[in-house]
Amino acid sequence: MTVSRRTLLATLIALPAAGCGFRMKGRFDVPFDTLYIALERNTPLYAELARQLKAGSSVTLTDSAQGADAVFTLVNKTQSRDILSLNFRGDVAENELTLTMTFRITTPDGRDFVPETTLTTSRTVTYSEREYLSRQNEEALLFAEMQSDLVSLILRRIEAAKPAAAPEAS
Repeated sequence: MTVSRRTLLATLIALPAAGCGFRMKGRFDVPFDTLYIALERNTPLYAELARQLKAGSSVTLTDSAQGADAVFTLVNKTQSRDILSLNFRGDVAENELTLTMTFRITTPDGRDFVPETTLTTSRTVTYSEREYLSRQNEEALLFAEMQSDLVSLILRRIEAAKPAAAPEAS
């Protein structure tokens, strides 16, 4: 009788997750077979994007746009630090770190897979003048984490992309 109770319990736990569209992070489909990433290869963004693409899809990265079905272009990337709150003396107590990326994915001839899209993420970090070096390290780690989060969002946009429409012949 305990086996059937365990089975029933496992089914009751798994059923809501199956019905809500939840699925484990893993492989995903992309609407193209080859991709050229128009970034310098020695940048952390290129490395993160390439790593996640190779790990989660069957897409092949190419060395030139001419041999690719699609081209990833980073239009803009900005990092900022804004004062979020002050302490009772008027000194900075918290900062908000923001990372914004604008990108697009096109065919080599310019048709859109993913039109120009802007993604933004932010984190709050406490500020202390006494811990200057550790604060710099923490900010660098947070920006790297935010970049990884945005790359994951970019991959979701790629997965949802529709194949570019062929130009109409007149």
